[in-house]
Amino acid sequence: MCGRYALNASSSQVIEQFELAYENDLRNLEERIEKEVFPSKVEEVIVRQNDQNILDRKIWGAKKLVINGKPLKDQVNVATLEKLESSPLWSKALKVNRLLIPATSYFEWKEVDKFTTEKYEIYNSSNQIFAFAGINIIYIDADGKNIDCFVIITTGANEKIKNIHHRQPVIIPISNYSQWLSNETQSPTKLLKQFDEAEMNYKLIWSKSKKKKNENQPSLF
Repeated sequence: MCGRYALNASSSQVIEQFELAYENDLRNLEERIEKEVFPSKVEEVIVRQNDQNILDRKIWGAKKLVINGKPLKDQVNVATLEKLESSPLWSKALKVNRLLIPATSYFEWKEVDKFTTEKYEIYNSSNQIFAFAGINIIYIDADGKNIDCFVIITTGANEKIKNIHHRQPVIIPISNYSQWLSNETQSPTKLLKQFDEAEMNYKLIWSKSKKKKNENQPSLF
């Protein structure tokens, strides 16, 4: 779920919505951010430092994680809400390493049948920026390298999105930004919110069909 997302907004919008402290390395206020975000890339996140919200940049996804002495084969891009407090990896980060991921939409792929796949873009019905709930994972990978990355928290899909995918990202309402980022918050999971059906829309981006292997082969008889 949420294999990609998009951020399509001006820098000034991001700075204003997340009440970012002014820094010299922030983008020009008139610059526009338009991109589709892929796992393994370094992306913008919002963290709390010295009692201020700041723009930071971290890798999306934990690669070569070592669990119980064994490296995981696949990269981990999301953390499930259901295991946030029970997983040693997630629960540790949940206590002190929470962050926000600014976005304007995300993408899902639906397997219609054995040969057909559809790509959907899911976005806020008011076309505004929103924030995924995320946690910052800091670890030593299977190669002995220090890694500083983030993952997006997911939950079960609402009735509207179930038609496309069974999972969806968790969001943090604007009113809860400060509490989510603060290490003084005792029960951060209570701040997590599922995208309400009325708050989101989606559109079909493309539909692709895989032809049967023998469909285009000439008949021998």
